[in-house]
Amino acid sequence: MIKSLLCGTSSFVANGVEDVMRNTGIVSDMFSRGNESRYGDRIYGKYIDIASNKFLNDDYDIVINFAVLKDDTVENNIRYIESLLKLCAEKNVKKLIHFSTIMNYNYHLPSINEKTDIETLKNTSKRGYAEIKIAVDNYLLSVKDSLSFELILVRPGYVLADNRPCPFIKPLRCGCAIIKGDKKSRQPIVKREDIHEALNKNN
Repeated sequence: MIKSLLCGTSSFVANGVEDVMRNTGIVSDMFSRGNESRYGDRIYGKYIDIASNKFLNDDYDIVINFAVLKDDTVENNIRYIESLLKLCAEKNVKKLIHFSTIMNYNYHLPSINEKTDIETLKNTSKRGYAEIKIAVDNYLLSVKDSLSFELILVRPGYVLADNRPCPFIKPLRCGCAIIKGDKKSRQPIVKREDIHEALNKNN
């Protein structure tokens, strides 16, 4: 039996992923922000203190992190990731899958693949959410080789779901569609259910 810990399951990309895993026999605990407590498979607490949360008392095969402290500082986001890595080491985790964003890449690059370098805080002009993601990804890359478990970074583009149609594709009654935006844009579009299915196969 595979046991997983899902962090940040209230996020848009994560919505419904626990059901997909449950249907294939993967047992999951879900961690969210709140007063430290546990109700069944729902565990609450402070993200930056996740390693010391007394209700996370099981070992996990895999941890999937969708969480980001959006309205917090870069420093506190790094503190959360440090605590998460400590938890993974202590809980005998085999694999940590961390979700980020394609915004970590330079918008002007002609193409992007798995070997493309992401931006750094030193060379980026991005702020807010993108700045946090850049800082966290760079930190994870800096410690990746020292970890006792596998680290996978996932950076999807625009994520579609049934309740979130693509804003730059407008279907017409004649059966055609208008695609709005820059024809040179390399923003990939991916369905949320495809992300969940890929996560399931990766386990």
